[in-house]
Amino acid sequence: VTSAMGSGLYGAHAIADLLAGRSEADAAYRGLMQQSYGTYLDLLAEHYAREQRWPDAPFWNRRHAEAFAKVA
Repeated sequence: VTSAMGSGLYGAHAIADLLAGRSEADAAYRGLMQQSYGTYLDLLAEHYAREQRWPDAPFWNRRHAEAFAKVA
């Protein structure tokens, strides 16, 4: 929820800046969102990597696969 509120706040500022004629606001907002999403994916992969109790379970097999870390 906090992340959603923060991105909404940044989005509102970006829109206000764009309406004020500051065209760089779009790229700045997109860069911030890409960085935030990348950080989220890194943390998610780290979190899933910690779980080792059910190595044969399909859910955990998918999340421990090397492809998950690359796609995610």
